[in-house]
Amino acid sequence: MSSSDEDSVSYIRKYTIDAEMLNTFVTLIDEEEKEAESSRMANRPKIPRRTVPRNHVEAAARLYNHYFAPQPVYPADYFRRHFQMPKEIFLRIVNDIHSFNAIQPLPKYFAFSHNAPTDAVGRPTLNIFQKCSSAIRQLAYASTADQLDEYLKMGSQTSADQFNTLFLQDKAPAVNFTLNGQQFTKGYYLADVIYPELATLVKSFKCPMDPKTSKFKRFQESARKDVERAFGVLQGRWRILQQGACPLSINKIKRIMYSCVLLYNMVVEYNECAISPLDLELIPDTPPARSWDERVDIHSRMTEELRDRATHNFLRLPIS
Repeated sequence: MSSSDEDSVSYIRKYTIDAEMLNTFVTLIDEEEKEAESSRMANRPKIPRRTVPRNHVEAAARLYNHYFAPQPVYPADYFRRHFQMPKEIFLRIVNDIHSFNAIQPLPKYFAFSHNAPTDAVGRPTLNIFQKCSSAIRQLAYASTADQLDEYLKMGSQTSADQFNTLFLQDKAPAVNFTLNGQQFTKGYYLADVIYPELATLVKSFKCPMDPKTSKFKRFQESARKDVERAFGVLQGRWRILQQGACPLSINKIKRIMYSCVLLYNMVVEYNECAISPLDLELIPDTPPARSWDERVDIHSRMTEELRDRATHNFLRLPIS
């Protein structure tokens, strides 16, 4: 062995950490961290859990006497104003949630609505009328979860859980139609020029140069104004849609919108003002079960299709 090789070996031995020594060092660090954590937990002052006594029976009786008794304090027109729907629709929602058993085991929030009349220590719990009243009021008035605590005797967490119960499954019918000989497979949204050029947005022409594009611009803007007015009516009934959406997740925003639209359509149908009936056969009963890799592939493909500017520009050709 040459002198240079001997120098290399001695250098490696000098600066190489023995595996057993490294394990011992790591073990000592872990033990010190556990001791420090135990010391912090021992020195932390213990804050006893506060229990607010709520008389659920009294609140249930008050709600019943105000709205659901044979001779209620507030007549039907007051109920409609306070809940933004007729009493018959509210009772239909209560019955459907209470009798829901299509999925077993029940989803978390539906199981919450099927709770026993008493809790673990035998105290009466909240009934289905109190829970649904809290959820509907949150949609109608954009109230916080604990705003009705004094009236319904329902804490913020319980109100939030019931609010999630009202969110409906995000099922939508498949969209397939033919226009001027061209096949379309997605729903499309009318938008103005400030929106990006996405494959699902149909924008008007900024500077129409011929009668055909001018006519398309006029009809597109007219239809878009109708949609904006309809959304304004929806906001007037469900105040939660007037609130900022930044603190909410995309999934919650979507479910809030679905819930408000469907509840409004139920009211319109009850008033016999529906334009067309809902064809439930177009909505799949159960969504297909997909693996994580399949969902990622579908999301990537749909994102690529959504950002296709060529498709966006092609949309207006067969229409106009």
